[in-house]
Order: sequence, then structure tokens, then C-alpha cells
Amino acid sequence: MRRGLPSVVLVRGLLSGAFFGMDVFIPLALTSLHGFSPTQAGVVLTVAALGWSAASQYQGRSRRSQAFFVRLGAVLVTAGIAASVLTLQVSGWPAAVTWIIGGAGMGFAIGSLSVLMLRLSPEDEQGASSSALQIADMLGSSLVVGVAGALVTAFGTGTSGRLALGLGVAGAVFAAIAGLGAVAALRLESRRTPRPTSRRIGASS
Repeated sequence: MRRGLPSVVLVRGLLSGAFFGMDVFIPLALTSLHGFSPTQAGVVLTVAALGWSAASQYQGRSRRSQAFFVRLGAVLVTAGIAASVLTLQVSGWPAAVTWIIGGAGMGFAIGSLSVLMLRLSPEDEQGASSSALQIADMLGSSLVVGVAGALVTAFGTGTSGRLALGLGVAGAVFAAIAGLGAVAALRLESRRTPRPTSRRIGASS
């Protein structure tokens, strides 16, 4: 969680892990706890995708800083996960409303993180920084989904009550991870300017 580029990469991994972890378990909750068909469960996920697209379009045209949108996005992802976990314990369709909040949060944050990564990286290190961002994205999602799956299985899926409890615990883990991402988002700005590239050094000498 060092200030600047390390926090950019960390926030990307935390938000991706929390969001996609919840995104994986929402269809399970809808079909197993509330009797949704796969098509109906897909509608809920589609609504979140639309929220992601709309938020991404908005932040791309706004004059506010990328750091502002990352922080806003992290808060919305955390709120969307927490609200969806509570909603899914009771009903199904309201999750379409709560999960669009999470989708909008990702739309605000993901593109902004990519821009921040490029801005904070020297030109000759942008390829390595881009790779780090993608690795954090994939690794965060894989680890969180794997751990959450183990948790849900440990609680048992034999009855709806045990499944609901397991999903609730997994959702709390997702919300905590997203909340940690919101904390890390406070450290996005670097106090130092990027180091000059070797090409610039050669030109100046």
C-alpha cells in the first residue's frame, strides 16, 4: 500500500477480486435461494454491466480527477456488495437495484486506474506496469473466488439455510476486501514525479 503506483495496482486487484467474487455467487443465490431461472439471474448481472458501461462513459468525459473516480468507485463497490448481500438474504429482484451500484463503481474505477497507471509510470516502464495491473486483476479475482468457494462449501449447501449463511459470510469477505480497496485508494497520488526514461537522459546529456 505504498503511495502512488503500488497502491494503484493494489486497488485494481482488491476491487476486481471483491466485485467478480460477488458477481459469481449472485446467480447461485438467485437460483438456489429464490427460485430464479438462469435467464432471470442473467438479467440481474446484465443490469450491473449496464451500470458499469454508463459510469465508464461518464468518467471518461468528466473533468474530475482519476483519483476522485477511483475513490468513488471503491465506495460504490463496497456499498453495492454489502447491500446485495443483505438483499439476497430476503429477496431476489431487489438485488438488480443494489448490484447496479457495484457495477457503476467498477465503471468509475477501472478506467481511471488504467489512466493513473500510465500517468505514474515512466515511459520505459509502462509495459511492466500494465502487466502488473493485469496480473493483479486476474490474481485478485481467482484468489477471492477460490477462498469464497471454500467458505461456502465449508458451511454446506445441503439446505437453503446453510447455503444462505455461507453466502452471507462470503459476501462479508467481499465487502471487507472492497473496503480495504477504498482505504488503499486514499494513497493513489505519488509525492514524487516519475523517474525520467533512459531516452530522455540520453537526450539531455
